[in-house]
Amino acid sequence: MPRRRIGTVPMNPAKRQARRRAKLRRQSLIPPVAPTRRIAARPTRWAAAVATLVDLQEEYRAWLENLPPNLESSRLADSYRRLSSSTSRSCRRSTQLVATAGTDEAIALDT
Repeated sequence: MPRRRIGTVPMNPAKRQARRRAKLRRQSLIPPVAPTRRIAARPTRWAAAVATLVDLQEEYRAWLENLPPNLESSRLADSYRRLSSSTSRSCRRSTQLVATAGTDEAIALDT
């Protein structure tokens, strides 16, 4: 089955090509996709993660201090006390390492 005519007279190749180019121009006016979000540097992400962990640890410590009397000797409280005593040292050390890395990086950028 032949293609339907657009007008009364068949188009010549130049008109057909001009029509196609106009269609392509209309399609290219679609707005471009938003640029992808840039990921922060690894030391910056590490510092943010350590800060989040320290905040959580402080929140859990406050929760532990405000436990009702009937839960103070529970297995949950005991396990958290053991966990917090071992991780607080490693969190402090990680925080110190991040702070030192940040200052070393700043010094390297200044020179």
